[in-house]
Amino acid sequence: MYSKATNDIPQIEKAAIKGFMRDFVVLDKDRQPVSSRLRAQYASREIFDILTFDFVHGDKSNMLLNPDELILSRSAATLFFPETDNPVGRQVSAMINNREELFVVVGVFEDWPELSTFRFDIICHEDWFDVGFPDARRAGLETSWEARHMSLLVLLNEDADPDDIEIILNSFVPEDEDLTPVTYKLLGMRDFYLGSDHIHNLGYRTGNRSAIFLLSGIAALILFIAVTNSILFLLARFSSRTREIGIRKVIGASKRDIISMSVIESILISAASFLLAVMLIELFLPRINEFFRNNLHYHTLGNYRYVIAFAFLTVSIALITGIIGGSRFSATGPVELISGIFSGSRQQRFGIGKILLTLQIAILIGMFSASGVAILQLRYLINMDTGYDIDKLLKVVVRPENVPVYEPLKQGIRHVRGVESVSGAFSSPPAYSRMVNELVSPDDPENKVVAHYLMVDYDFFSTFGIGLLQGRAFSEDYPSDRENAIILNRTALNQLQINDPIGKELNGSVIIGISDDFYLQSHHEPVLPMAVNLASPQNIREMIVRYDPESLNDVLSGIEEVWQKVSASGELIIVHPDRTVKQFYREEDTMRRLIIRLTIIAGIIAISGLSVMAVFTARRRNKEIGVRKVNGATTADIFRLWSFEYLRLVIVALLVSTPVVYYFLDQWLQNYSNRVSLSWWIFLLAGLVAALTVWISTSIQTYRAASQSPVKLLRYE
Repeated sequence: MYSKATNDIPQIEKAAIKGFMRDFVVLDKDRQPVSSRLRAQYASREIFDILTFDFVHGDKSNMLLNPDELILSRSAATLFFPETDNPVGRQVSAMINNREELFVVVGVFEDWPELSTFRFDIICHEDWFDVGFPDARRAGLETSWEARHMSLLVLLNEDADPDDIEIILNSFVPEDEDLTPVTYKLLGMRDFYLGSDHIHNLGYRTGNRSAIFLLSGIAALILFIAVTNSILFLLARFSSRTREIGIRKVIGASKRDIISMSVIESILISAASFLLAVMLIELFLPRINEFFRNNLHYHTLGNYRYVIAFAFLTVSIALITGIIGGSRFSATGPVELISGIFSGSRQQRFGIGKILLTLQIAILIGMFSASGVAILQLRYLINMDTGYDIDKLLKVVVRPENVPVYEPLKQGIRHVRGVESVSGAFSSPPAYSRMVNELVSPDDPENKVVAHYLMVDYDFFSTFGIGLLQGRAFSEDYPSDRENAIILNRTALNQLQINDPIGKELNGSVIIGISDDFYLQSHHEPVLPMAVNLASPQNIREMIVRYDPESLNDVLSGIEEVWQKVSASGELIIVHPDRTVKQFYREEDTMRRLIIRLTIIAGIIAISGLSVMAVFTARRRNKEIGVRKVNGATTADIFRLWSFEYLRLVIVALLVSTPVVYYFLDQWLQNYSNRVSLSWWIFLLAGLVAALTVWISTSIQTYRAASQSPVKLLRYE
């Protein structure tokens, strides 16, 4: 495809390949691995014409002409050669495919921005594209149309149509019955960060478009609560200034003047709120970055787009609140304003406030429901059965340079106290990456299934505690297992629809067993069809240890002793698979915690609005309270009456919000093949929490108003 894109499509101006080098370990002067998180990639020279590199040393036109050349980022150059600023011409020793290779540094470029999707540390010649692949899969990678190990970057002409380019690219794919169906799609650079979550083994940091929409929606709801609170605050404030407004109207103030006064006051309050918000963002930005594990930069006043956007938002909110608040009192006559007696029905007098309160409570119920569902879904995913004994497993990372001591290491760990079994794999569950291949059913050649491949060592199934439904596991008693034996899981067998599978040939291998289902990665997806082969020792990258949980400390110390005894190089890295599983749901956990925090913020804002509304209602109903108390009503009676009125608002809000919230939560849960069910009690509980929030917010002011003396309340009536 690379050669076709370069030579046969005139609409493509430049084309380059790039990919990660899985087994590339830089060695220091003592031939020990350099401990760093820097990653090596191979790339063709055309990448410098497609992406922007700021070279500080070296000649770009003469870089990566030979396979023994590499270029470094400034951070990598500083790490490898701290004694010099210009390492061009210096040599770098690295382990590749279990052998040491020598490279020459031909260039140094500035580090890419920290928030960039792409990150380059070490770039090697394109001839190293097959680094890290097992010997059996390395042959034919260069000409394979099914290879998924590299990325093709293309720079199109200005008049090129991406859809047309896709059609041309796919027309080059040969029609071969033995070829896995391949469809090539172009993905724009601008869509890369938020539009590539469907691509496996991408190796880049990407975003979540759904999460952005979700957070934006929650922010909009919180903003709506804040705006309604502003309106309620303005109504309450003007209700204590009715005589002032009435006098203004008597001396000639028009309706427009009253509304203008309201808008100006709202603009001043909104402007002060904006400045306070900017200061709070700057204050809490470090905590926000820590929460999101990111390094966000926020310069509100340093970017005119931000200034215009926030100014527009501030003025818009001020206009909305000012016009609504001012219109309410500008339409009332001066006599009514001065006397404090409003005409019209109670619904007219208090309709706006009740509608806004009901909407606030509905939003709160929705956020309470969302928080509860997020907690339940995350707990459900983490606690699901993985299909293997994850609580009894440890993983020991086996670097390429330690492959020669893999067998002594394995045998030594077997004799450690508390160790029950030991096996190995190229990549084992729970895995971050995956390898796939197409299987053709021996019973029906038209039935082809894309299965996920695992390359493992002996004792894999017993170490993981995965049961076999048919046949046997890999055994050293059968030397042919290393060459042509394969084990399928139950899902693969069902999809391939093979009758009496044991002994049948499948893709050049013989089926020797059928295992129970187990999850390779997270529970976001259903159990995948899997095919398991024996790996050659040089392709083992993980050692899996099954142990007695009560002897964990003995096992860890014993593994470290064996590591030192066999003279394994580099740092001993032991991974707890159960912690890896939790990492799969880090995004869900972050969203859960964020939704809970935002719900608390929304609740605090809503409580302030409810309190203001309670004050506003109490002032407008002083006469009603006095008359009721004269007629024999007690403080408890009035308190109970008003509490039931607020409870009715909660019931209306619950009825309004439940169908809407149910729809959106159901749509969100559709992203998971394994998900909780939306039960009625979730929404009922959210309604009860909302009712409690409303009661707490209004009870103090309601009790204070209801306990006043009727003489005081009716003094001026």
